[in-house]
Amino acid sequence: MKAHLLEYLLGEIKFVILKGKSFTCLTTAKLIFLDVKNYIAPGFDYVKFIRAYEVEQQRFYWGYEWFQNFQQLDEPTLPPHEVFYSSLKKENISQEAYALCQTVWKEKNWTSMRDHLEYYINLDLEPFLQAVEKLFNANKELGLDSFKSSLTPPGLTLQLMFSDLPPGVYFTLINQSNSDLHHQLIKKNVCGGLSVVFHREHQADVMYIRHREFGENAKLCKKIPGYDANSLYLGALKRAMPTGYFIRYQSEKGFKPSICHRTGLLAMQWLEQVAADKQVQIQHKYIGGEVRIGPRQLPVDGYCAESKTVFQFHDCWYHGHHCAYNTDKKTNQIKKGPGNREAADLQAETQEKSAYLRGCVENLVDIYGCEWMHQRETSATKKFVDWLKTVKPRYDLTQEKIIKKVQSGKLFSMLLCDIETPEELKPKFEEFCPIFDFTQKKYNTRSPGQVV
Repeated sequence: MKAHLLEYLLGEIKFVILKGKSFTCLTTAKLIFLDVKNYIAPGFDYVKFIRAYEVEQQRFYWGYEWFQNFQQLDEPTLPPHEVFYSSLKKENISQEAYALCQTVWKEKNWTSMRDHLEYYINLDLEPFLQAVEKLFNANKELGLDSFKSSLTPPGLTLQLMFSDLPPGVYFTLINQSNSDLHHQLIKKNVCGGLSVVFHREHQADVMYIRHREFGENAKLCKKIPGYDANSLYLGALKRAMPTGYFIRYQSEKGFKPSICHRTGLLAMQWLEQVAADKQVQIQHKYIGGEVRIGPRQLPVDGYCAESKTVFQFHDCWYHGHHCAYNTDKKTNQIKKGPGNREAADLQAETQEKSAYLRGCVENLVDIYGCEWMHQRETSATKKFVDWLKTVKPRYDLTQEKIIKKVQSGKLFSMLLCDIETPEELKPKFEEFCPIFDFTQKKYNTRSPGQVV
């Protein structure tokens, strides 16, 4: 019903986000409606939100259950005190509150309940607008637009974190070709072990240590130390985090390196070299995020705010470029497109976007993938050569080298493998196995000797 009313008043609804039965975001041809509850902590209500931003709230009163139709707005006098009763709160407003309504009615020279309702709505809305303005200005000082950057505080926090990354540091998400490395796969295979052991009895001066192994010679337990390992989380957080692009090695593929986001990587290499050659800062997908240009808000590969220059990297395959890489290829299957696209159409679309960008900015620098591949092979730029020296060893990995790097602690990665307790150690761990199978939910259920 609400959606149909908005559509009638403001035009066709373009975009909707629902959270349960509530609208999180609703976009029409003229306006965008956002729910401010998404920007405040859980459990906050209107009054707490106002107080949090130190806005003075002036309360007024309205008979919600008395109001049944629009004709009541034309009544020339204030209704009696009993109509302000709320069955939800199971109470009425005080006599002092009702006296305030009568006083304001006389002071404002109201002629109908319509005036009363307008005053009530304004008193309810003005503090809210002041609080929202303070919320917006607080984030504006951090370079964030509260109502465009994200729909939630965690999203704003993420934007702030990305905006302050050191040069050369960027994050790469898992792409479609590596979709099997999904969140649940990583989650169910990463565990920190048990934090508390419940099935053993501990009593000082009563229980014996390693009674099965030493029999009558077992030592009497004299004290039971306890350690809180929560601080280890802080130790882990201060360590280096995974950034940059990732390379995947799989045994079933002979440990041949598979680079994620190959096109994005090539574009990033080119942008970084251009930035080094021109001694400028270029914002792109991996540093600061893509910039959107013009009324169409077209995302571009790179942007230099100082010179107002747009940089575009055109992968030959996706942009229908006639070159050695696309010999005898007249169509291209674009994943997000309507199907096979003619190379000529892709090239025309690229040229149209380039013409649009030239009309929006002072300079446009673009390059096709084949041109960059040729430049990369002949480039003598020190920054790129140094970068290449650090990257090349990462490609040359075999199963033996991976094992050695894991043992020496020199491999910064996630490793998915099968592990088991050596046969000679199983008797030692028969009472308490050192490895728990979290993926099969079998922990805390093994009997002695059932060691993986």
